[in-house]
Amino acid sequence: MLFHRYLALLFASAIPSSALRAKASAFIGFNYKSSSLANVTSVQSNNTSNNTSNNTFNNTSNNTSNNTSNNTSNNTSNNTSNNTSNNTSTNCNSNATSTPMYPYFGHTAEQVIKFLNLKPKAEGGYFRQTFQDSDKVPGSERSFSTLTYYLIRSEDDYTRWQIMNVTEVWHYYAGAPLVLVQKLRYNKYGSPQYYEKVSALGPYLFGEPKQEPQVVARRLIWKQARSAGIWTLVGITASPGYTPAGIRFGKEGCEPLLGNC
Repeated sequence: MLFHRYLALLFASAIPSSALRAKASAFIGFNYKSSSLANVTSVQSNNTSNNTSNNTFNNTSNNTSNNTSNNTSNNTSNNTSNNTSNNTSTNCNSNATSTPMYPYFGHTAEQVIKFLNLKPKAEGGYFRQTFQDSDKVPGSERSFSTLTYYLIRSEDDYTRWQIMNVTEVWHYYAGAPLVLVQKLRYNKYGSPQYYEKVSALGPYLFGEPKQEPQVVARRLIWKQARSAGIWTLVGITASPGYTPAGIRFGKEGCEPLLGNC
């Protein structure tokens, strides 16, 4: 029974749960690469034809000179450059295979934080609100929507559990993929129910594990996040807009599926 499954959490580390840790490790253990090109294959193509010239300069014709600079014609010169028609050349083609690219991996988290003027966030990471709608929710001073930069470093580990009274959309921008965890325990018809979802934001749409460019973080559900690499930059759109009064943080070491946050 589902309830019995989560009783084991009483004897496990609270953040994250053992079941969640197994899921999240699939994302964090992924071999993310910063290189842009691999497996470059070069091919030779021959433009040979009936000529005995070995020129590197060349408007040659009908001459038997051994010059190195050339307006000779019809000769068998041994010059050293070549725009000759009917010679032998070797080319490389651009037949290349790309590996996944993660934007701005050549830069440090500190460089991105400074460039975007981000500030420390209470639950971990760095942020800056970039947009606040001038239109207000009727009967209040709350904006219809807000947009925020949010950067998480590997040393931040999992952010603190938090729950908000507004739905958010998280967008991947740069860096490594990001693991977003959502959990909730609630009662239905007198029995406990459990909601648990692990998502990965990232640009690698066709790989395994699956990554998504945007993920919905539902209102009134506990969530926490972690970078799957050195750092991750995301954007968060909230509607209605974010307000400090609309967020609550979980207690240290709490576990949402146990209902003790």
